[in-house]
Amino acid sequence: MVARSPIAVAFGLALIGLLSPVHAGPPELEPPDRVDETTGFWLSVELIGPRGAQVDAAAALVDEAIEAAVPRGGRPPPGELVGRAANLEQALAWIDRHAFGEPALGFATPGSADRSTPIPGGRLFETHGVVMTGLVVTAADDSGGTREYPWPSQSMMPTPVDSDWRAAELIADRVPLFAAPAPIVPPASERYLELGSTSEVWLIGAIDRCDAAGWCMRWAQVIAHQGDHFHAGWLPNFYVVPSSSWQHGSSSPLVKARRFALVEAHREPGRVGFVLVEREAEGPTHMTGFVVEHLGRDWPSATLTLLSGTLTLTIAGTIVEQRELAAAPLAPLAPAGP
Repeated sequence: MVARSPIAVAFGLALIGLLSPVHAGPPELEPPDRVDETTGFWLSVELIGPRGAQVDAAAALVDEAIEAAVPRGGRPPPGELVGRAANLEQALAWIDRHAFGEPALGFATPGSADRSTPIPGGRLFETHGVVMTGLVVTAADDSGGTREYPWPSQSMMPTPVDSDWRAAELIADRVPLFAAPAPIVPPASERYLELGSTSEVWLIGAIDRCDAAGWCMRWAQVIAHQGDHFHAGWLPNFYVVPSSSWQHGSSSPLVKARRFALVEAHREPGRVGFVLVEREAEGPTHMTGFVVEHLGRDWPSATLTLLSGTLTLTIAGTIVEQRELAAAPLAPLAPAGP
């Protein structure tokens, strides 16, 4: 059975009330860029807490790959200085090690609701009484000072080879980032940071967080990049789409500017919910909720295909939506069932 869920409606209302529409089309091709890392990068951390505790917490983030040094000119790096990395690859590996203080959850068993979830900064709060709000990477100049840095595009970033950083895209202008996941989406006022449409995001894990009644939300573990700052945290899964998940329209002029993705949203006793995301080249983002019957704690298989201008959505081996896209190129998608 396929239904327009009240939960799906609630998702829509939440987005309307909290977030601005995004006008986004297929990414434009960019000329190849070069990673400029000839003089190294200063590493620092932004913390909230007593000054002495911040110094101790920053010292705890020094590891064998980091050189103990201080800048000799230029604008001081934000926050508390940690040290220097020889290149951008080492700097991002340091981000990977310390964003949550432990390895990412990963995607092998994303449906697990039993294991504990790490928080940004790991145990810095427990051991030093400080809250980490960001890790900062500042480019060094040839004299050992600091300089402005032309960051490479997301696709050119030398992300850690031994970690699974999956490039992704936010689907709203303003997305709340939370320090920990919960069975329901917390009020936006409980966020610890707000990401913008210009933020670059990598998915590094996923988990379901459930209550005693069996209601579960799917959450994405992310690292976000804004300028020189990197932020770790948790996003409701329906706010973010992996770049590899987008399906693009055909060569038809009515369809080619549209792209689609299917993401997991929530589970409840006997049912699961997915969100279908549609983006147009010159128009808002549309989100449509689908809820289907499903038993168990796992997620059913779900596929989205675009073939000859026909969108087909299959969940748990059953086609739950099929339509010709050229018939109404600008109309929001909606479930066919009641």
